[in-house]
Amino acid sequence: MKFGERAAPTQGTPAGVRSFATMPDMSSRSTPASTVDAPTAPPAFLQKIVAQTDLPPALALLPRPLVFTNGVFDILHRGHVTYLAQARAQGASLVVGLNSDASARTLGKGPDRPLNAQDDRAAVLAALESVDLVVLFDQSTPLALLNLVRPDLYVKGGDYAIETLAETTLVRSWGGHAMAIPLVAGRSTTALVQRIRRHRG
Repeated sequence: MKFGERAAPTQGTPAGVRSFATMPDMSSRSTPASTVDAPTAPPAFLQKIVAQTDLPPALALLPRPLVFTNGVFDILHRGHVTYLAQARAQGASLVVGLNSDASARTLGKGPDRPLNAQDDRAAVLAALESVDLVVLFDQSTPLALLNLVRPDLYVKGGDYAIETLAETTLVRSWGGHAMAIPLVAGRSTTALVQRIRRHRG
């Protein structure tokens, strides 16, 4: 058959339609490497979550000045991420002290809080570009953890009277500073949960 000529159809096969007898054998073709399932490595951001026992070497790798803040960060929203980005902008690195589930339940936020478990809350925080380390603490306040981290700056939201906090007194004892950052108006986990419940009801 010359180039450009059409092959004669096999018996019982309409012209222009290829019979299964003339179809190429696809069984011998290998599957492209890109479609083969491969083990998935844990995301790199999980390395930002450290235990208190592992803090010293992790802190030694962070640039100064070091900023520290803390909270429950139950359902992460715009107010949270804005606050954390602004806190990080005050220094060269940001460490977040995260209330454990047991700690969060002592804060009077409600019997069903936190809604997200501590490991999930830690992972979401660690995925943020503004956060360098996430450390859980079990106490009702971060004083013991703050003493371990010894940041250059302690930051809280503007709903706290920063001058009255024991954390402020502690961080100033080694020459550090404390400041409050105004919150994004109308953005809070408690308000969000209440709105969801109203719609659900």
